[in-house]
Amino acid sequence: LYTIGLSDPARPRRLGELKIPGFSAYLHPIGDDRLLGLGSDATGTGENLGAQAAVFDIGDTTRTRQVGKATFGQETSFEAAQDPHAFTWLPDRSSAIASLQGTHGSTQLLLHVAADGAITTRELPSDGGWGQRALPLDDGRVALVGNGVEVIDVG
Repeated sequence: LYTIGLSDPARPRRLGELKIPGFSAYLHPIGDDRLLGLGSDATGTGENLGAQAAVFDIGDTTRTRQVGKATFGQETSFEAAQDPHAFTWLPDRSSAIASLQGTHGSTQLLLHVAADGAITTRELPSDGGWGQRALPLDDGRVALVGNGVEVIDVG
């Protein structure tokens, strides 16, 4: 993860970098100078270990750091890596809903980000299938849309 200074747009310069195994195919700003990344965990030699979610603190652009991480095992991946519509940020709950693909199909996950950056996860009821989406409703609930529609309270 690189931080770039654009004070002179004609001459951008690298301010800092964070080198860790794996990568984030999708990054989403979540407030308080933090990013939530969805991608793949890996060994130091680049062997893919499956899906991961990570929280990055970019408050000090010269010392970006990873402050939270959750992994999901071999043969898993986040659909948001190919389609950003498969990710929904719920700012009032400091949580995201994302589709996780695995050998046994698709799961909708609630990813809660704590104040310290730690990530906790909970599987949400869904009927599976590729292309699931989460739609926040005005009453605080969420509609999970896939092969059908399930309205849930993620509180």
